This record gives sequence, C-alpha cells and structure tokens, in this order.
Amino acid sequence: MNNFIHDFVHTLSLSEKAYFKKFASFHHGNKDKNYLRLYELLMKQGVFDEEKLAPSLNKIGLAKHYSSEQNYLYRQLMTSLINFHFENTTYRKLTKQILAIDLLMEKGFRKKANKVLRKAKKLATDLEEFSILLKLIQLEEEILFREGILNFTKKLQELKQERQRVMLIIENYSDLRLLREQIRELQYTVHYYREFDQYLALLNPPIMEDVSNALSVKALSHWYYVKMSIANMKGEALESLEAGIKTLELIEQYPALFPRLQRAVTLSNILFDTVIVNDRLTFDKTMIQLKNQTGVDKYYITYVEYVRKLKFGITNHQLDLLKETLPPANDFMINQYHLIETAQRNNLFLVLTSGWMFLSEFTKAVELLNHWEQVSTKNLYLSFRRMARLIIYYELEWHNLLESEVQSTYKILKKYGVYEKREQVLLAFFRNVIKKPTRQRQARKQLCEKLAAIESNPDLRLFYPDFDYLFWANTNLN
Repeated sequence: MNNFIHDFVHTLSLSEKAYFKKFASFHHGNKDKNYLRLYELLMKQGVFDEEKLAPSLNKIGLAKHYSSEQNYLYRQLMTSLINFHFENTTYRKLTKQILAIDLLMEKGFRKKANKVLRKAKKLATDLEEFSILLKLIQLEEEILFREGILNFTKKLQELKQERQRVMLIIENYSDLRLLREQIRELQYTVHYYREFDQYLALLNPPIMEDVSNALSVKALSHWYYVKMSIANMKGEALESLEAGIKTLELIEQYPALFPRLQRAVTLSNILFDTVIVNDRLTFDKTMIQLKNQTGVDKYYITYVEYVRKLKFGITNHQLDLLKETLPPANDFMINQYHLIETAQRNNLFLVLTSGWMFLSEFTKAVELLNHWEQVSTKNLYLSFRRMARLIIYYELEWHNLLESEVQSTYKILKKYGVYEKREQVLLAFFRNVIKKPTRQRQARKQLCEKLAAIESNPDLRLFYPDFDYLFWANTNLN
C-alpha cells in the first residue's frame, strides 16, 4: 500500500477538515461512502501501518478497491482544498476571475466578461502577476473575436504590444531570479576569497550596471539582493548593508507584493552585515524589528535572533551578547533543534560551539558538539568540528583523546579534501604538544606566528570563517 494518502490527510488543518466534511456532506449526502470510510480509517492512524490497516479494510469490504478509493479520496480532498483556499492569495483570486470570465463568455455575456476582465487586469498589473496578465490579454482578444465586429485591428495591435511588454518584464524578472540563485549557490560553494577570481563574469553582469535594468518591483527586489550578495562577496560590507536597507524599504513600500517571510529574511541579511561592520546600534534596532515581525514561523525568528546575536558577540567580542544568548540558545538546540531546518540547525550548532569556546567554556562546548554529531551529518562543517575537538581536548587536558583525535583527523581531512594551511598548522601544533608536553609555551608562540601569517595572506582569506583560531591561540598564550 502507498502511504501518500495517509500522509496527505494528516496535513489538513482543523478548519480544512471541517470544510471537507461539509463539502462531502453537501455533495454526496451519504456518510457511508467508501472514500469517507477510508478517510476516517486513515485519520485514526497516527503513523501509517499497512498491517493494522488491512483488517479494517477487509471488514468494510474496501481491501479489493483500496487503490481506486484512495485515488477518489485524493481527488475529493483536492477539490475541497481548492474551494476552501480559492480566496486566500491574489494569484488564486485572479485564477477564479479567469474562470468567471471564461464562463461568462461561454454563456454569451461578453459585456459582463469584459468588465470583470478589466478589473482583473488592473489587479494583476498592480500586484505584478504577469503570467496571469498574459492569460487575461489572451481572453481579451477572444472577446473581440467572438463579438465579430469589424475594424478592431487597432485594438488587437495594442494588445500585441502589451503582450510583448509583459513578456519582456517576465524575461527580465527570470534573468534576475536566475542570477540571484547563481550568486546564492556561489556563496555556499566558495570557501576562500581567491576562488572568486574564476567567477568574475558572474560577479559583474551587465544587468547589474544600473538599477533601472530591473523592469518591475519584484525584479528590483532581486536586483538589490544580487547587489547585496556581490558586495558581500567582494568584502564591501557597507555597500551590502545599504542594498539590504534598500530592499527593506522596497518591501515596506509595496507590502502586497511580497510574502511576510521575505521581510524577515531581509532583516536577517541586514543583521548579518551589521555584524561585519560592527554597527551595534543598527544591529539592535534591526533585531527589534525582527522580533516584532508577525505572520512568520516563530522558530525561524528564534533561529535568526540566536545565530545573529552569537555571531555578533563572537566576531566583535561582545561578551554581553554572548553571555545573554548562549544559555537559552543552547537549551533550544538541545530540546527543540528539530523545529528548524537542517541548514539552520547546523549554522546554529556552529556558532553555539564557537561561542562556548570563545568564553573558554570547553566542557559545555564538547557536550554540545557531541549532541550535534548525534543529530546531523558528520561531514558538514567537517574541518571546524574536527579542529574544535582538538582544541577542546587540549584545553580539558584529555591527552589520550587528543592523541587519538590527531591521528584520525589527518586521515579524515585528507580524505575529504579539506586539509588546508590552517588545518596543517593546527595539527602540527597538537602533534608537537603531544610529543613535547614541556615545551607547550614555545609551541603556542609558533602557532600564533603561523596563524598570523595565514590571516595576513589574502590568498588564504576565508569567505565565511568558522572560528577565530588566532584569537584562541593568543588567549591561551600565558
């Protein structure tokens, strides 16, 4: 048996379930319809269990018809959901108006159809639903043809020009949307600033030469995002911050064009840049805006609050933020990590571990690191997780574990191709302190010198540094 229909019925909200029962009663009357009986059986099962479901299906004579009945149940559920949600987005309202126009035309009420069409075109234009607008232009042409009047070629020519203009806007939007995703993928692919040299064409596209190249408000939001991301990748944080603020102004000027989540994401991006430029005033003001955001998943807001506060505290050595944020964020990750997405989870685990290490709370850091490895793919942030263990074992004087970790870390990092200069220098340091424990001070001084040389080398500059190893090395140089 396929468990899709089981999973599908369990996604229904209380109001959707209530509407479906009314819908089924109105359209079919008989509560003993097979698809309704199947619906009730599936609703009773919290977790799909074919063996437990089979006897119940046999008892009511549905076993032989299970496949056809679940298909019918799916069709009825979808019809019910479509009716229920027809008015809750602009796109769906416009789709409903298209159906109304089509029916009015079919029944010969072309004048009324034209009136509905004009209102729909204005709404589609105002809300930049350009794909719907193309369909409405097509319907307007059909109304003209059906009326059968002569000398309407001028109007058809106008509609042709309107279609061409709309298609140009759609193409422009698609170009910027694609560029945005290409830039976003690049941000997650590149580790060192030197790697951007091979993407110069992507980082300097002609469409980004002037803001007027964005032909609609939604396209303009993508233009600003690309501007922000490119500036960020070039190390121009103030320019990135300015583009983020422009994006926020655009969203607040045209709230009907953007989902509420987009405003929250933009606030998160602004917070990221305030971390880089060390602007605590703007950071605090933006954080208040984020926490007052409504209509967005509260766990996403919690994630952004914690990860940005911790990053600001670590990057700019703001101990008040770290001490205030680490305990509740740590508790959240231990008990509620499953409430946020995988990528968010790993980002928060990383800054939490870094935060505890920054405060020299190495016991708490290793406890969190152990929990992290139980609930995540171990190869994510592989270098940081391995280096963090070495530092923690060293600080806690767990010599046997340190020696074992050094041996396995070298093999693992080489295997996965993340054995870079920093990792080489750090591993050499830990090997030295294992072999010559009485010369640790000298080894730490050499480590600081080597790490300082790495940090001053532009070819070794990290795009998203996971941890400030030089700060740690200097802190422990007594």
